[in-house]
Amino acid sequence: MKPRSASPVGSKSPPTVSAQITAYLAAQPPKVRAGLKTLSKLIRSAAPEAEPAFSYGMPAFRFEGRMLTYFAAFKDHSSLFPGASALRVLAPELKDYKISKGTLQFPHGAPPPADLVARLLQVRIEEIRAAASKTKRTPRPGKKS
Repeated sequence: MKPRSASPVGSKSPPTVSAQITAYLAAQPPKVRAGLKTLSKLIRSAAPEAEPAFSYGMPAFRFEGRMLTYFAAFKDHSSLFPGASALRVLAPELKDYKISKGTLQFPHGAPPPADLVARLLQVRIEEIRAAASKTKRTPRPGKKS
């Protein structure tokens, strides 16, 4: 008996993350696309070790295996999703933006300034690292590992 193929004949493999992000951006109007591309560059600059991702239908970046941030376009605005804690920490600096549970909203084509994006992501990176250090287990005395 012949082994079954992992994928049916003629099926396509899932699109790569890069292809998903490219398709997402290409589907946006020019002004929106330009703003999201700028935001993506700001994120890469602020967190060069972060890896592109695509989740929940949105472009995103992972840092040390955890989601760092998402970004997306909606009907009336674009958004950066750095998480609620980052927005809480920098709340005094965000008075010119609409914020909601973990989301910073901004006009299409006008992403937040580079220094603000960098500070938001730094808070999130610190949060990811703190969570990772809490989950590392140290052997208990008298126990074999």
